[in-house]
Amino acid sequence: MNGPGRKPSINDQLQKKIIRLIHSLEVTETKISWDLLKDEIKKSYKLNITRQTLASNSKIVEAFRNAKEYQLSLKRQKLDLPFKTLPRDVKQRPKLSTNQRPIVSTFSLC
Repeated sequence: MNGPGRKPSINDQLQKKIIRLIHSLEVTETKISWDLLKDEIKKSYKLNITRQTLASNSKIVEAFRNAKEYQLSLKRQKLDLPFKTLPRDVKQRPKLSTNQRPIVSTFSLC
């Protein structure tokens, strides 16, 4: 039992549950944060755990960082222009022959 000045300890079973929760949050559209994780733990497991307590567990910190990196990579993939992922030879424009070139006429407005 934790006293009034003691931080709650995270046992192995709770650690696994929190890591599973982190993995479920990483695939959502919501940006993962320590506050979001705290709120989800409170909602799911009825536990009030501080960010410092979570950050003191190395496996939870590692899972959290991996989730942040995963979300960032997904964001980058969505922001990449489609042609950036094409092979180099596809990016090059084919040269148009003289009969395929568009006709551009110039008009004088004088």
